[in-house]
Amino acid sequence: MRSGADYNIVNLSRQIRRQSPLTAHGFTAQETLDNLTDQLDYQKRLKEIALDGQKRDGALYGDVATQAGEIAAHLRDNLAIARRVLDGLVVRAPVAGQLTTLDVRLGEQKDRGQRLGQIDRPTGYKVVVEVDEFYLSRVHAGQPVSLNRNAQKIPLTIAKVFPQVKNGRFEVWLGFADGTQPADLRPGEALQGSLQLGDDQPALILPIGPFMETTGGGWAFVLDGDGRTASRRPIKTGRRNGSQIEVLSGLAPGEQVILSDYAEFDRIDQIHLQP
Repeated sequence: MRSGADYNIVNLSRQIRRQSPLTAHGFTAQETLDNLTDQLDYQKRLKEIALDGQKRDGALYGDVATQAGEIAAHLRDNLAIARRVLDGLVVRAPVAGQLTTLDVRLGEQKDRGQRLGQIDRPTGYKVVVEVDEFYLSRVHAGQPVSLNRNAQKIPLTIAKVFPQVKNGRFEVWLGFADGTQPADLRPGEALQGSLQLGDDQPALILPIGPFMETTGGGWAFVLDGDGRTASRRPIKTGRRNGSQIEVLSGLAPGEQVILSDYAEFDRIDQIHLQP
């Protein structure tokens, strides 16, 4: 597309070609040709100035584009650094699982290696049971156990027995059989279950009371027929659980026994009860 200067140059050049012969033969004044020549020179000068301006603008635009590219590259580098810094602030778990404990507070500062929480894996749960020490010799790995959860019976197996007794109890680990672990099981959940150590059979039993701490199950105060006197009588005990003990001899069905603490009566043979 032609500019105004190009159009003027073409137009003036055409007029000068027409005017030159006329001026040479004296039909037009020399001044008219000189004016056309001056205008042509002026338009050519304008064109040179415009071209030079375009070149300068082009160079300037090139410099601006180069600087803009450099600034953009610098911003990309800064953004990458910021992303790396932000990524370094993200705490990632060493294993996949469920976050069950998060011990952090807003604004709190944690040191390297300090505990942030707890992640439990959704598989590989075990059930921990505390059993009375009386059953230590009768509990072994491989025994089946039945748990009740949401009206559903879940079969388990004793995986490991820890014979160390603490506070009258020892610890047992139960493992789920293949494919029987509930999908919605949660760590720390309490379950009800049963471990059968033998077949059911009739027996004479007593509730386990404080008297066991003094007698060890070797004797007890048994109420006489009048209900006002309790006599010391040797008994023999057998199996027991957390709440009951089996009486092998020394008592008859229906007889009443004092179950309270005997600490002050260990050398007394008979107790008279006040009505």
